Amino acid sequence: AKASYVPGTLGNTKAHNTTTFTIIPTGKKLKLVAHGYCTKHGIWEGTEKEITVN
Repeated sequence: AKASYVPGTLGNTKAHNTTTFTIIPTGKKLKLVAHGYCTKHGIWEGTEKEITVN
């Protein structure tokens, strides 16, 4: 999934943004990694999370 934000959306102030995605699992375990792209700092990668589907 992808979410895009226009520069200055938060008034150019330091803040956190929350985005919610709905994922339909295709197996009993999922490995998820968040990536972010900044035009100033490049690509950022979050810590991998393994999710068990009940």
